Amino acid sequence: MKKKKILLLLLLIITPILFSSCCNCGQKGENYLEGELGLIGNEPFLQIVLKMHNNDNLFVLECDETLRKELRQKIGSRYAVYFSDTKVEVGMPVLIVEKAIPITK
Repeated sequence: MKKKKILLLLLLIITPILFSSCCNCGQKGENYLEGELGLIGNEPFLQIVLKMHNNDNLFVLECDETLRKELRQKIGSRYAVYFSDTKVEVGMPVLIVEKAIPITK
């Protein structure tokens, strides 16, 4: 029982540290990430995510309704996402998105 509590406590401490230390890896102080748009969850609770190509991390995207509708139509496309803040909800990192720009090859 004590082992489970210790493991849970360590997980709760380590998860935010890992997220905050890796969120802007390779960026020059700018809050943006590039990746492919995808969906997770089940209807009616689908969430738009950004899948990073270099390490397969997923970030849930939280944005206004207009941007959400645009991104929902572009699932599978590559985007650069500019965000103002981050948080962790239900063990998943969440980006508060300000702007999303499509990346053309």
